[in-house]
Amino acid sequence: MKLLKIIGFTLGGLILLVAILFVYTTFINPKSPREQTTFTQDELSLSVDYSSPFKRDRLIFGKQEDNALVPYGNYWRLGANMATRLKNNQPIGFAGRPLAAGDYRLYVIPYADHWIIAVHSDPIGSGASTPDPKEDIMRVQVPVMSSEEVSEQLTINFIEKANTLLLRFHWDTTLINIPIN
Repeated sequence: MKLLKIIGFTLGGLILLVAILFVYTTFINPKSPREQTTFTQDELSLSVDYSSPFKRDRLIFGKQEDNALVPYGNYWRLGANMATRLKNNQPIGFAGRPLAAGDYRLYVIPYADHWIIAVHSDPIGSGASTPDPKEDIMRVQVPVMSSEEVSEQLTINFIEKANTLLLRFHWDTTLINIPIN
């Protein structure tokens, strides 16, 4: 009986330690900090909540056989840790397609010359596994641009350019712009 108590306390202590370590590395001191970008104008409010990984001398986008962190043609949660979320309080145009007001998950399938951006109906999730594509609201293809400026950390932000609102993704030398209207 005493041995079972010792085993129980030891097992309980290990479970508690693992839980504390998980909370610390994911929420308190993550290697890829949580970021949020917002845009408000008149009645419109947009936000993107994501985890922002660092380049750390790694090949970011490329072929799997070259050990790219984000291999071409594969699912990527568009950040790290938890799923990347887009919230809009009004209907918008997203890359020329209508998107109702809501809370969505964004993920991508990157290629060398274009990305397929998916807007998924379920905003909650770790992002570690591919969401069910049957629950995608839409998928849009956008061209990849190259930037002379290297972004050491994944940056997602809203840019106003020539009377157009763009949702911009920038990491390493890769730049993606999605028109929002």
